[in-house]
Amino acid sequence: MSAQPMETKKLKPSEVTVSFVHTENSGLIVRIETPRLLIRSVTERDTDNYFNLFSDFRVMEKYAAGKPITDRSLIENRIKGWVTRWQNKVPDPFNGLAIFKKDKSEFIGHVVIGRSEEGPGISELAYIFHKEFWGQGYGSEAVSAVVNHYAIQIIKKSYKLDGAELRAIIATTRIEHERSNKILKLAGLTTEEDKINEKFGAKRFIYRVDSKRLLEIYMNLCSAESQFFTHQRQNNEPITTDTLSIDENLIGRHTSQK
Repeated sequence: MSAQPMETKKLKPSEVTVSFVHTENSGLIVRIETPRLLIRSVTERDTDNYFNLFSDFRVMEKYAAGKPITDRSLIENRIKGWVTRWQNKVPDPFNGLAIFKKDKSEFIGHVVIGRSEEGPGISELAYIFHKEFWGQGYGSEAVSAVVNHYAIQIIKKSYKLDGAELRAIIATTRIEHERSNKILKLAGLTTEEDKINEKFGAKRFIYRVDSKRLLEIYMNLCSAESQFFTHQRQNNEPITTDTLSIDENLIGRHTSQK
């Protein structure tokens, strides 16, 4: 029996926890938790999972060049690259993240916000999921967690991308890939549909959201949730979570920039 999809919407602040842990041996360890997912730093233990994912032709049909990667050494090298960046002396959160279902600790996909051809401070988002988990809202949940919450913490902590603070997140998707287009729009990225780019031999839309807009979206999410909790308290209704956290310093910093 397939899982029931969550309602497709941006995740609220109380639905997401993001932690950054610095260790001597493993460098930076990131954990992002949502109602159904655990998203964490890629490790070398993930090699088998990633090989099974990237070698599946059905999964890769609309990803990158549209071809499966069947040479295991290429997967091993890619994972070593991500792991090396996690272990850098200078922490690098612009990196690969493995996605698991929380209830069964089951690997279901991958998401990355890495470097882009646009230069310092511009991060490119990409994601891919095993086919049996398509259409259940996991893509929207993972991308919202990374774009609407993880990226905010990166901005707050002033992490640098090639020497510059995060200025924007971009992504490309094939114009006929309706699910991926919907996921990006839901997370707040926008595109000019009359401008089509060709990449990996396919016509694609280019999506983008700058850091100012990311902060605006986050402020709106915080404000909406704050009003909801205030209403519950005023009406003596039960509050179903104690994890609400509105970062006043982040909101104040954004307001001062207007």
